[in-house]
Amino acid sequence: MKIILTQDIPNLGKKDEIKEVSGGYARNFLIPRGLAVLATPKELAKISQKTAEKEKIVEKKKSYAEQFKDKLGETVLSFKVKASKEGKLYASITPKKIAKKLGEHKITVDEKKIKLTEPIKKVGEYTAVIELREGIEANLKILVKPIKKVMKS
Repeated sequence: MKIILTQDIPNLGKKDEIKEVSGGYARNFLIPRGLAVLATPKELAKISQKTAEKEKIVEKKKSYAEQFKDKLGETVLSFKVKASKEGKLYASITPKKIAKKLGEHKITVDEKKIKLTEPIKKVGEYTAVIELREGIEANLKILVKPIKKVMKS
């Protein structure tokens, strides 16, 4: 008997999947508990419409992520920090600090999505990779400059 699952069921399938199960299992367990409905032509049409709507939304989000990727690619973050004469930083630049600095530019990114190719512990130029969506990543240029001390006479 063909059914359409109305919610995720372990060892059977995910919501909106079409499954073939025994008649007794469907009539006595799944359907009475509201876990599934019969796969009638009307229900199948609803599912295909839902699937098409979900795909449109995913496509829209992907398009937005691509535009955001371009915006991030043009952005250069500049940090002025205390550093030793050799260029070593007294406090490293972390993903949390990068996310906060992006917030100052009105760009919101979760710090967990920021991946550094190497720890930022010295003055210089770095690149951070930001995961926007699955398969879409943006490169962010980061400049770390020392604070110039003014000598008093």
